[in-house]
Amino acid sequence: MNPRYSAILIPAVALIVALGAVPTTGCSTDHELEPCLNDTTFVGDSGARHVLDVDLPFAPGPVAVISTTDDGQSLSRSSRLWLAEGGTTLYALSATEVHSVDLATFDVSTFASVGYRAAHLAGSDQDSALMVTDHVRGSLWILDSTCHAPSTEVEVGRGPGALALGPGRRMAYVANEWDKTLSLVETGVGTHVSTERQVIVASQSEGQVLVLDGDGRTRQTFDNLPSQLLDIALMPGGHMIAVTYSQVVVTGDLEVSGDGEVVLAEGIALLDLTSGEVTLHELARPKDEGLHNLLARPTGMAVVDDSTRLVVALPGWGRVAVVDIDPASDTYGVTLRTHAVPGNPRWVVAASLADDWVYLLDDDTGSVITLNAQGQVTKDLTLR
Repeated sequence: MNPRYSAILIPAVALIVALGAVPTTGCSTDHELEPCLNDTTFVGDSGARHVLDVDLPFAPGPVAVISTTDDGQSLSRSSRLWLAEGGTTLYALSATEVHSVDLATFDVSTFASVGYRAAHLAGSDQDSALMVTDHVRGSLWILDSTCHAPSTEVEVGRGPGALALGPGRRMAYVANEWDKTLSLVETGVGTHVSTERQVIVASQSEGQVLVLDGDGRTRQTFDNLPSQLLDIALMPGGHMIAVTYSQVVVTGDLEVSGDGEVVLAEGIALLDLTSGEVTLHELARPKDEGLHNLLARPTGMAVVDDSTRLVVALPGWGRVAVVDIDPASDTYGVTLRTHAVPGNPRWVVAASLADDWVYLLDDDTGSVITLNAQGQVTKDLTLR
C-alpha cells in the first residue's frame, strides 16, 4: 500500500459557500444559521490543506489514532457525540446540526449547521476546534466554537465518515468510504507534535484491521476477523484495542437442503498490537425471546470505572452492556450486565460529573440520555 498524493488541492481562492458549516454561537448576525462575517475564508489563510490520500484494500469503517505521550497512551476517534476535555460541554450531531449541551445547566443550543449529511464529529480543545465530516459534499469542516476564527472546508475523498486526530490535533485522518481511501489533512489548528502514533483503520464488512504509521504506511494487518466492525477503543495498558463486531453466520445449506441454521455472532474482538493475537468475546444474548433473534449491533464504546469496565451501546436491543476489561479479573471479557434505555442509542461517551456515568445519543429521536452508575436515566434531552 502506497500513500497516494491528492491530485487536486483546494485552490487558495476557493470560498466556503453558505451551504456549509455555519457557527451560530458567539456570532453577531441578524439571521439565525446564516454566516457570521468571518465565516468565509481562504483555505490557504487558515493553514488547512489536504495533504495526501492513502489507498485502502477495503471500504473503511471506524478509525482511531493511538498517540504516545509523556502521560502514557491516548486514543482519538470520532462518533456523533463528543465530550470536551474538562467535561463542561457535550457536542452532538443531530441531522444537519451540531448541538452543544452545557453540562452545568443542561441547556441545549445549536452550535453550527453543516448542511447536507454530517457524518462524524471529533473535537479538539486546541483553539476551540471541532472537526465534522460531510458525507455528501466530500468535505472535512474545521469549526471554531467562539467565532473568533473562521470556519474552514477542506475537500477530502468521496463519502467521508469516521475521522481521528493525531497528537497535538494538528493532523486529521479521514476515512472515505466510497473511494476506499484515508485522507491525511493538515488542520491548521493545534501544534506540531513529532510523537509516535498508530493509525487504526477497520473495514466495514471485510473483517480486516490495518495498523498504519502516521504517514500512512502499513505496519500491521489483522485478517479473518468478524465481518462487520463498528467501533474501536483502547484497552488498559495501551497495547491492546477492542473492536465491536456484528456478524450473521449461516451454517449448512438452508436454501437447498433445509439443513443448517442462522447464527448471530456479536461481541468484542480484542486485538493485541504487540503479539498480533486476537481474542473474541461474544455478547451474552438475552433470554427475552423478542430480543434473542435480533441483532444487537454493538456500536459506540466508552471506558469507565478506572479503565476496568467497558460500556457498549446496543441499539438493536435498546440497551447498553457493561463488559469487564480488567485483565486481572476472573470475569475478563464477560458481559456483566445490561441496562434497558429509552430509544435505540448508538453512540456513547464517558461522563465527567459525579452523579452521571455515561452519555448516550439516539440518532432516531435526536436526544441525549444520561445514565448513572446503576443504569438509571437521569436526563433525557431533546436536541431538535
